[in-house]
Amino acid sequence: MSAGDPQAVLSSTPGNAKPIFRTVSKLIPLDGMDAYNLSAQRRYPNGYCSLAYSTYLMLSRLGKTLLTATLALYFLIVAFNNMIDHETNLKFVEHILSMDSIPADANVLWRAIRSPQVHYVAYWTIILWELTTGCICGLGAKRLFFALRSEQEFEVAKTTPIAGLWLGLLLWSLVFITIGGEWFLMWESSQWNGELAALRMFVLNAITLLFLYLPETTATQWSAK
Repeated sequence: MSAGDPQAVLSSTPGNAKPIFRTVSKLIPLDGMDAYNLSAQRRYPNGYCSLAYSTYLMLSRLGKTLLTATLALYFLIVAFNNMIDHETNLKFVEHILSMDSIPADANVLWRAIRSPQVHYVAYWTIILWELTTGCICGLGAKRLFFALRSEQEFEVAKTTPIAGLWLGLLLWSLVFITIGGEWFLMWESSQWNGELAALRMFVLNAITLLFLYLPETTATQWSAK
C-alpha cells in the first residue's frame, strides 16, 4: 500500500494503538465495500447505514421470494380445482372449443372443434401445464429462500423461478388469450369468457417476473442516497 492510502495509514497503526483503530482498519475493506463503509462511517455512527442496507436487501429478496411462492400456490390450487371439479371446469373447455356460446357466424364457425376426445386432451394439457408451472415456481421459491443471504447464490437461484414464470406467461397469453380468446372467439361469449381473468393473471405473472429481472441496488448507490 502507498503512504497516501487511507487503509495503509490505519493498518500501519503501531501495535500499542487503541483497539478502536484496529477495529476500524478491519471494517473498511469488508466484502469489497470500501467506499460504502467510509461513507457510512461519516454519516452514521455504529454501523447504522450498513444495517439499513442489509435490511433493505433482505426485504427485497424476501418479497421476490414470497411473490414467487404465491404464484406457485395459485397455479397448484387452480390445477387441484380443475382435477376435483372435473365436470364443471371441463365444460368451459368444451364450450370454448365448440364455439356454441357465441353468435352463429358461418365465417368463423368452421374453426369449432366438437370432438370430446380433443376436449379431454386440451383440458388435461392445461392441467399438466398448470401443475408443471406451479411445481417449478415452488421449487424456485424454495431455492430463493435458501439463498437470501448471498447475492451470488440468489442470482443463480433466480433461474428456476424465471423459467416457471415464463411458462405461466405463455399459458395465459398463448392458450387463453390468443388461442381461446382470438381463434375460438371466447371474448364473444357472455357466459364462458375467461379472457379478463387470464389478462389479470398475466399482469401479476409479468410483474413478478420483472421484479426478478431487476438488479439489486448496490452499496455505493445506497450510500449515495
